[in-house]
Amino acid sequence: EGAGGKGRRWPKVQMDFCFMESKGAGGDGKATGLTITCVSTGAIASSALPGKAMGAFLVGLVTQILAVWGYTDVVLWTDQEEAITAVVNEVAKRRNHRTIHRRIARYSHASLGYAEQGNWAVEAHTRTLMEALGETIGRPIQTSEPIFAWLARHAGWLLTRYRVRPDGRTTYQLLHREDYRGEVLIVGELCWCLDPRPESAELRGDSRWSQGLWLGKVEASDEHILGPVSYTHLTLPTTPYV
Repeated sequence: EGAGGKGRRWPKVQMDFCFMESKGAGGDGKATGLTITCVSTGAIASSALPGKAMGAFLVGLVTQILAVWGYTDVVLWTDQEEAITAVVNEVAKRRNHRTIHRRIARYSHASLGYAEQGNWAVEAHTRTLMEALGETIGRPIQTSEPIFAWLARHAGWLLTRYRVRPDGRTTYQLLHREDYRGEVLIVGELCWCLDPRPESAELRGDSRWSQGLWLGKVEASDEHILGPVSYTHLTLPTTPYV
């Protein structure tokens, strides 16, 4: 597995669950999230979840993020929770590259320091996005709302592309050798989108343009993600796509 110290040269990624809850969210308003943090570059990916039981979604999230970051053989560090251990085991089965799982000693939270820093950064940035969107729509955003999952996801996405490291570069520059130059809107912003499906072009009497709420961008393709419009309740898909 990691014989001869081979695993020491592989990228090291730390993963940890995080939790956020807002005052007006109600009894079931505690949101569970997962933060994925690269030790060497500081790259962060995050997503909020309805609960820890979303194994299939988490496996897909971790697998795709590692691919987007360009990692082949990798070492994944976690605590000893059964839920996250099960996720790592499935990730190792799905990937075509070697995946070593390292678990920190029980109660040794300092060993997951990069993940803890990632949690702090994602939580802080998510709160900022919640405040900004709440000010726009005239009411607070709660952690129990579907839009919260998209805000938490977008927080990690923004940190990887725009947070400047002490060496003056962003994590995105380290990963891709260039600055990120894609188009970015504000999560929850109303925008127009063109239906790209060929069948929509056949109905020449109907407009191919419609309004939607901007939710973020796809990690792998950089495509825009839009949800249905609901000004009052921000009714959106519950599970954020990667």
